[in-house]
Amino acid sequence: MSHYTADYDPYADANLTPVGCVAADLSYEYDEFHVFKHADGRLLWEITSGCSCSYPFEDCTSSDEFTPATAQEIHAALDKWASFDSSVSLGEVADLHAKIASA
Repeated sequence: MSHYTADYDPYADANLTPVGCVAADLSYEYDEFHVFKHADGRLLWEITSGCSCSYPFEDCTSSDEFTPATAQEIHAALDKWASFDSSVSLGEVADLHAKIASA
């Protein structure tokens, strides 16, 4: 079940299967890297971030706004994202890498 209250909820989108997510450990804000597999086989990724007064995917209206990419491109984007915040769990990043590789 999704914890999002946005008008568009990627976790309720019948065309998307969640591959995984890594979230930075922040107090009053969020910064999350999400990976989905579309029904047509494409991999998509998206970073959503904000303060506690907004919510993930608040500005999204469909998965068309997410970034389609190869697994290799998503691995690189995930590593780049994770390198900017020391609160990101390297174990969670490694787990998501494994999920991307098997998606």
